[in-house]
Amino acid sequence: MTTTQQHVSLQTFVFSQEALDKRLANAEFNFLRSYGAVDRFSAPTSILMPQLETLFKEGRTLSEYHKPESTISLTVYLLKINIEELLEQVAEQTKALYLSELEEEKKRQQAILEQQLYQAQKDKEAKKEADKEAKLRAEAAAEAQRYFDNLSSAKEVQ
Repeated sequence: MTTTQQHVSLQTFVFSQEALDKRLANAEFNFLRSYGAVDRFSAPTSILMPQLETLFKEGRTLSEYHKPESTISLTVYLLKINIEELLEQVAEQTKALYLSELEEEKKRQQAILEQQLYQAQKDKEAKKEADKEAKLRAEAAAEAQRYFDNLSSAKEVQ
């Protein structure tokens, strides 16, 4: 039977701007690839083209992650008007999630340390009790030895 003891690590719950930046970049990339970042316009080409011209003049841009589709009708994906605001929300959610994960990891490491300290104290008390018992046994053995030494001395004298 093998026991694996967990070790406390103080580095696992330390805030890292680099780790947060990687998470933010990944979250932004995933959001921009989702349909939550785009408005879908689909209609016959003759109807959609004038609408697109107006939208492009207003500053709307095509999504680089969702390519236009053309069959009988044309489907175009434009980035949402409030994309910057949506990306800020994604960043805030990602940071909040990261900080909560750090807090959870801190609590997990604290629980490991608590268990280790408890076990160390328990082992110390058990050793103290075993030492006390060994001392009592040694004293009892010495007393018994003296008693029998006295008995054997008394018989020899007779």
